[in-house]
Amino acid sequence: MSAYVLARGNRAAIVDTGVEGSANAIGETLQTLGLNYDDVDHVILTHKHADHAGSTAEVMAMAASATVYAGEADLSGIDVDGITGVLGGEEVFGLELVATPGHTAGHLCAIDHTAGLLVAGDALFTDGGGVVEGPEQFFEDVPRSRQSIRELAALSFNTLLVGHGDPIEGNADTAVADLAASLP
Repeated sequence: MSAYVLARGNRAAIVDTGVEGSANAIGETLQTLGLNYDDVDHVILTHKHADHAGSTAEVMAMAASATVYAGEADLSGIDVDGITGVLGGEEVFGLELVATPGHTAGHLCAIDHTAGLLVAGDALFTDGGGVVEGPEQFFEDVPRSRQSIRELAALSFNTLLVGHGDPIEGNADTAVADLAASLP
């Protein structure tokens, strides 16, 4: 499931809502942190695809006071009202939203510069402990995606969370830089 719960004290943000029907699993994750949907202030959608935004309406209903964000260019592809369109550069919950078009036109990543954490959605995939490009057939603009990867490679972070693949905990920015350097 493509969904992450980030907590700071007794407040939370959710990055991506997974496939349709994922809201209960997200709620269970909140409970393991001693939180519930009333503690969620923000929901950030990395992009419009159903495996990342499929439970948005259900999550919005359960986290009724949360503000939901998605890339402006992806809003028309998310069939839910009340989402705030962003362009990148905004700060939400201590995370900088970074425009990373390519997979979709409005794709976003979220980076916590203090904690050294990048939530990359589908801008990056992992496989076998390394960072890889996703399958080209799922990308709207492969050259633009590669440019986004090069831009992410200039950032500093230790941990990488992706929509597809295992997290990389430790020197994740070096792995992204290695991928960027290998791109045509």
